[in-house]
Amino acid sequence: MRAVAEVVADVSEGSTFDLLHGRRRVDLPEELVTLLLTVASATGFGEDVAVVLSEPRAQEELTSQQVADLLNVSRPYVVKLARRGVLAHRMVGNRHRFNAADVGVYKEAEGRRREEILGGLAPAEAYRPEDF
Repeated sequence: MRAVAEVVADVSEGSTFDLLHGRRRVDLPEELVTLLLTVASATGFGEDVAVVLSEPRAQEELTSQQVADLLNVSRPYVVKLARRGVLAHRMVGNRHRFNAADVGVYKEAEGRRREEILGGLAPAEAYRPEDF
């Protein structure tokens, strides 16, 4: 561990690392390298280390009211979309929970659909005075 700690001390920002196992070589993502180096450095100096895993922020969950606020619709309408299978969700007890990324995808798709409908209602050349 002391040897690893010494390597950690010599590492400059932007360094890249490969994991080598037999003939297989894998490039390690920067976040993982940072974690491994921190753990190696701490254990190399005799410190105890605990790694706590959590859900990534991209997996943030929203309540039906938060989704309703984002979509500018009512909460019962959001629940209706969930029950129809239009909006992906999971149940926590008797409450709906929505993945923020899924809600974003739905919002973008719904926005495109509305734009297409509105585009079909207006003439392509714009209105002329005689149209009124």
